[in-house]
Amino acid sequence: MNTPFFDFIKKILYNIYTIKNVERKTNDMKCCFCNKEINGMGNSVRPLIRKENVRCCDECNRDIIIPLRMLEYFSSKENKMNDKEN
Repeated sequence: MNTPFFDFIKKILYNIYTIKNVERKTNDMKCCFCNKEINGMGNSVRPLIRKENVRCCDECNRDIIIPLRMLEYFSSKENKMNDKEN
């Protein structure tokens, strides 16, 4: 379940992604957030962006995607616990 805060964060990050990639070529292996070249395969940007061939670098994965996944996990876990109490 999404909270208003989680939705707000997703919108901000998606806007950053959109702005950064206006000039980006589709065949480049560049980070969708910072436009740095990606070493190796890069990292999935789900749940934020659900498009194929969109990847991020290790630094953006660590700083943006992993905290977002943790926020989503713990907010859904908290919602489930609240539902059980009611």
